[in-house]
Amino acid sequence: MLFGYTDTQPDPSLLFKRDPAKRTFSGPMDGFTEVVEMREEAWRWLSHLRAIGYDVPDAEAADSKRLYRPHQGLLGGAALYQAVHSDTAFLTDETIKALDIRKANPWTAFVTYIRPHPPFVAPDPYHALIDPDTIPKPLETGSEHPFLQVERSYPSNVGMFWGYDGYAKGLDRATIALVRATYLGLVAELDSQIGRLFDWLCSTGQQSHTAIVFTADHGEMLGDFGLWGKLSPFPQASQVPFLFVGPAVPPKQISNVTESTDIMELIVGYLEGCSAA
Repeated sequence: MLFGYTDTQPDPSLLFKRDPAKRTFSGPMDGFTEVVEMREEAWRWLSHLRAIGYDVPDAEAADSKRLYRPHQGLLGGAALYQAVHSDTAFLTDETIKALDIRKANPWTAFVTYIRPHPPFVAPDPYHALIDPDTIPKPLETGSEHPFLQVERSYPSNVGMFWGYDGYAKGLDRATIALVRATYLGLVAELDSQIGRLFDWLCSTGQQSHTAIVFTADHGEMLGDFGLWGKLSPFPQASQVPFLFVGPAVPPKQISNVTESTDIMELIVGYLEGCSAA
């Protein structure tokens, strides 16, 4: 079951010429049942916010980003929606509801949270959880490598946070610190919501026989070397967490270089071992 999205474009050769699926890369991968549609457009979440009284623009409308305007338009301010109504909380709510009714039988859930992800704005209290004055300064480099020159010479990641025009050279230290603090606040919110999933496993007696895989698709430069976003070869963008816990999984730390393609082999091997046992 899919809760979220898989960032997958269907095979265009199998689609009609004018099929809208050709214009997206966030469709569900073959073999998944899309239980909660929470792609980057976040249709389900947006309609939920509107239904409970928030002033929500139509998804993909010209002014759709106004939902991510911080309070009073001030960088570092709280999001316009409460933490209990955030997209992170909504996906957790929907996942628990869908799994709770199915827990009498074996289940597999692929839960993909989009946060922390631009636009960077966090709901109260996470917007102020991290003091910007305590944030380490971005790493600097004296290198004039052509890659860095190109990346810094044109606007990129426009709208990464409210009012950002994509020109990283124009960001002052105070702004950078606020953005980095907001990002960490979003990480803390995600930690809290994943904790809710784990609490549900414990309260329903499933923790002892459930395997959990935790990972991510990319990191974020957050101003290191004057770069933002994910499109760079540096560890900040390319190194991601990977944790695998479950019955009969011995404690082990791996420090070798791994790839995302290794994950499926690991999971299938684990499941084959469980079925044999």
